[in-house]
Amino acid sequence: MNWFPPSIQAQYLRFRNLFPQRRHPRSLLFVLAIPVTVQLLSTTILVSSIVHRSGQTAVVELSKELASRDSGKVIDLIDSYQLRAEEVLQQHLSLVQSGLVSLDNLIQFHRYLILHHPQEPFISALSIGTAKGEFRSSIRASADSLQQFPLQPEETPYRAIITHGKEPGLDRVYAIAQNGQPGRYLFSVKSHDVRHRPWYRRAAETREIGWTEPYPIGSSSGLEMSVSIPIYGFKSASSLNQPVVSPNNPVAVLSNTIRLDSLSSYLHAIAGKRVIYIIDSQGLMIANSLQEPVTHVRKQSIHQRDGRIPAMVRRLSVQDMESPTLTQSNQEMKQLIPNWQNLQISSTLTVNINQQRQFLSIFPNRSYGRKWFVVVITPEAELAPLRGTDSWWIGVVAVLNLAFMVGMVWFLSQQVVKKVSQIQQGLGAIANGQLDYRINSNQAIQELEQIVQSINQMAEQLHQSNQRLMNQLPGVVFHYFNYANGTDAFVDWGDFHRELFGMTTGSMTTMADLATVLHPNDWFQLTQAMEKCKTQLLESPQQSHELTHEFPIFTPHGTWKWIKIRANPTLLNNGDIQWDGFIENISTRKDLEASLREREAEYWALLSSLPDLICIYDSQGYYVKLYANHYTGHNLLPPHLYNDPNIRQLILPGRQTPGIHVTDFLPPSIATHHEQGIHKTLSTGQVQFIEQQFPVGDKIQYEEVRLIPFTSGQVLALVRDVSIHKQTQKILHQTQDELKSLIDNSPLAVIVWDQEFRVRKWSPQAEELFGWAEPEVLGKKFTDWQFLVEDEISQTMEYLKRLELGEGVICQNHNYRKDGTLLWCEWFNSAIKDESGRVVTVLSMAQDISVLKQTQQALEAAKELAEGANQSKSTFLANFSHEFRTPLHIILGYVQKIQKHPTCNQLFNSELKAIYTQGTYLFNLFQDLLELSKAESGRQTVNPTSCPLIELLGSLHSIFVNRAAAKGLILQAEYEQLPAYVSVDGSKLQQVLINLLTNAIKFTHQGQIVLKVNHQTHQASNTPQLNFLNFQLTDTGVGIAPEDISGLFEPFIQGKAGRHQGGSGLGLAICQRLIRLMGGDITITSQVGIGTTVGFYLPVGIIPENGSVEINSDFSQSGLTGLIDCSEQPFMEITPSIDWNSLRSQLGHFPSPWLQELYRLAMRGSDDKIVLLVNPVTYEYPELSSWLIQMAQNYDFDGILNLVQPLVNK
Repeated sequence: MNWFPPSIQAQYLRFRNLFPQRRHPRSLLFVLAIPVTVQLLSTTILVSSIVHRSGQTAVVELSKELASRDSGKVIDLIDSYQLRAEEVLQQHLSLVQSGLVSLDNLIQFHRYLILHHPQEPFISALSIGTAKGEFRSSIRASADSLQQFPLQPEETPYRAIITHGKEPGLDRVYAIAQNGQPGRYLFSVKSHDVRHRPWYRRAAETREIGWTEPYPIGSSSGLEMSVSIPIYGFKSASSLNQPVVSPNNPVAVLSNTIRLDSLSSYLHAIAGKRVIYIIDSQGLMIANSLQEPVTHVRKQSIHQRDGRIPAMVRRLSVQDMESPTLTQSNQEMKQLIPNWQNLQISSTLTVNINQQRQFLSIFPNRSYGRKWFVVVITPEAELAPLRGTDSWWIGVVAVLNLAFMVGMVWFLSQQVVKKVSQIQQGLGAIANGQLDYRINSNQAIQELEQIVQSINQMAEQLHQSNQRLMNQLPGVVFHYFNYANGTDAFVDWGDFHRELFGMTTGSMTTMADLATVLHPNDWFQLTQAMEKCKTQLLESPQQSHELTHEFPIFTPHGTWKWIKIRANPTLLNNGDIQWDGFIENISTRKDLEASLREREAEYWALLSSLPDLICIYDSQGYYVKLYANHYTGHNLLPPHLYNDPNIRQLILPGRQTPGIHVTDFLPPSIATHHEQGIHKTLSTGQVQFIEQQFPVGDKIQYEEVRLIPFTSGQVLALVRDVSIHKQTQKILHQTQDELKSLIDNSPLAVIVWDQEFRVRKWSPQAEELFGWAEPEVLGKKFTDWQFLVEDEISQTMEYLKRLELGEGVICQNHNYRKDGTLLWCEWFNSAIKDESGRVVTVLSMAQDISVLKQTQQALEAAKELAEGANQSKSTFLANFSHEFRTPLHIILGYVQKIQKHPTCNQLFNSELKAIYTQGTYLFNLFQDLLELSKAESGRQTVNPTSCPLIELLGSLHSIFVNRAAAKGLILQAEYEQLPAYVSVDGSKLQQVLINLLTNAIKFTHQGQIVLKVNHQTHQASNTPQLNFLNFQLTDTGVGIAPEDISGLFEPFIQGKAGRHQGGSGLGLAICQRLIRLMGGDITITSQVGIGTTVGFYLPVGIIPENGSVEINSDFSQSGLTGLIDCSEQPFMEITPSIDWNSLRSQLGHFPSPWLQELYRLAMRGSDDKIVLLVNPVTYEYPELSSWLIQMAQNYDFDGILNLVQPLVNK
């Protein structure tokens, strides 16, 4: 180098000093191998760590999945227990409320336990207690009890506990027979006041259905819990004779108790190498798979406190368990989750128990008011196969990665070292002055360029592969950083970002940008979930924490999309948190889920509304699924077939274990039919029908089963309860048989027509009556053959129109017989309608009334003849009475005149008196005949006018009291609140009272006669008030025999006593007709030798005293009613010399009924002598009185003068 300038030599020396010369210089390949080897080892370790971490995450997820499956099984089992217990409770509540089950009759309870014991072993007791402390229960006997009291042949392994009043403080225990009846008495136990039992207290306090907390079973080591419901009304046979209803406080409590012993056995069966236990919110043990006792029984005497749980038994907590696995797991859980009682979602922890790594999963359960926690402990060793597989794959991946990297580095190193060596040799040659040393610089550069180009191509291919992968993924891979300084940023968005969010990549850089497309509620939930995940990461950075969230977003295009975010946070060394995640568009899935929910809702609604039991069988007769929501048929299905309370569903277990077969709970004969039907359905592909029946209580229940080909190798069975249909069919057949029997045996001809009036039924009686046989007329209308007379067809069509309207028609018409003769028939027609009100059938019954019609015609002719004869009789009697009274007046007048003549001696006087008496009798007889004739001929009328009732009764009393006194009798009158004036026909009322008082005095020889009159009112709803006068005349006479009373109101009929007293027997007949004519009625009650009571009532109108008063034509309203004894009646003789014109003018002003006869004679101008009988007479007008006095003076009638003169003076 000496010929080089000094400056060049100095630079060369400095360049060599950069590479100090060593004694044993290393090759460039060795120098490059060291960092490459370090990088290879780091990469291998990183890959192995990632794979190992992925395996750890898979192990944790697997432990979660296994624990979730086991806890779900446990919770479903407990829910099914409680659901079925509540259903049984509701069933028996209806029995108790209806009185079918009472405190003295728990037979239905016993029968239920006997029948359902194989399917419901968890139900241990059905109990009822009243507010009085009475207690009845049906329990399942324990093994000790069965050993102590061996079963008799007719007994079941059940016991009945009954509070016995004869032994206070003791409950009697009886064995239960096969029929459910309490049988043999076994022993007595100390009674506990039922009102202190947990289930009673809980129902009485809450007043609704609910569950108690688990409590110990007496002195045993098990637990039980009860569901109870208060009863506010029920019936009891002995202690409560009448139905009890208490709207405020329960009168009784019904309870159903389940045992929890089987839970530990179930946990032990499914746990395997895991440990599963159940605790409540207080940490008390309920059940565990290690089957350790959950209660502690102290070995001392039993002490009871007011019937509560024995003091010697207490529940154990987890810390009281003997197993260290249970105690340590509980301690770890309390340390890691201090407020574990408030845990709302499941949580999985990694803990060290017994110096082993284990996974602790906690599942809260709050169904049916429970606050329980299912804890599952899964050893990591149980998941060793999975971890072994991961370790093997980790080794394989590491070796392959190392081999590949070594090969690549060796190849590249050889190429690089070769070129660098050439450059080094060239530099050395230059340094040594060997300028003629040649290297192929172009070749080296080209090779280096090719290497760089290859690396660039590989990077580009890697980027393109990454992009293709991103494009294939249905979402966006992102990296998001929560920096330690409080800022945040999104990095590495994929290209799918624009399609998903509708915006450019740079427009979403922070979480605040994401908030612009989220609903505030979703934004709040997402941030809360991220903060919770960050908190868990900071607390346990070594564990895996995953964030999963679904929410809708609103894109700038105005559309809604559903997205799902899955991200895992990683805590970096500098305190930053890196979120590596994936955003997926799940809009299509959400749409499908919504559609699926709608279809599912429709499907469940359809199944819920079906009254059928729906089963799906496989080809061997095993149940695949079962739906029984509203099925009310037989109750033979095992309760563990039920899952969902709305749609109970059973899924057949795998083929490794046998499923539930039809023979497991159906009677053998019915199960055989099902198996045969399933085979035939699958072989023929046709629907098969099966009818089956079950005994339910004392009745038979009928069911119809349809077996329908379903999916491959399966059969759909529809089971419907057709008991009501069968019963209806039976009733229909009975009704048809009864109807046929009635038609065949009816004496009437029965014809049934359809809605078009064609013959559907023609009874044998119709064939006998009309002559046509049923085949001749069946299906014909009545106009299709000569059945009706042509003149009556139009009327018959009117009857048909009424029948079409649903009316019943009774008619009479002529009908032809087959031989052409005519019949008079009476028809009874009724229409039968369907549910829509349309007439579908007409039932006609006919009878021959030809003889009846002939008889009616004969009777009508006889009636007309009788009415004519009766009219002739009445006319004859009226004329005869009138014509006979005229000479009788004259005779009586002259007899009276002769008696007053001075020449009449005592002898003639007695004879004349006899003539007068008999003549008066004849006169009264003719008068009665005339009245009776008027009543029977209907010529009598009622003329109600204003009548002074008090004055009328006073006048009658004043007259008849003297006549009664003449016979030594007392006549009393009792009036109660009588109106002064009433509207009534006063003359007829007076005539009735005169006849009755006359009879009473006539047939009474000693004692008294009492006349009672009172006023009564009556008013029905929506009607005016009615007023009545009640009359009651009681005497102490001879009385009337009972057999004679019914004929007293017939003309000329007299009792035995009347025949001895004389009389015509017309008085009571006339009284009855007059009273009924005025709207009243009369009755008679009598006893022979005691007396008779005659009572009658009359409807009247009340007239106020200060109102207008119409003058009565029969008697004056203010004057004195004159009544004279018939035996001393005065008569006035009017001779032909009277001035008839003057008489007409006088009588024209006073046309009173008692003067009508005289007025008629005056108008006729008769030449005969006229005798006027004054009986009775009422005078108010002086003109008439004066005229009568003048008449009496002219004809010297002292009686008339003496009668009228005081009235004139007054």
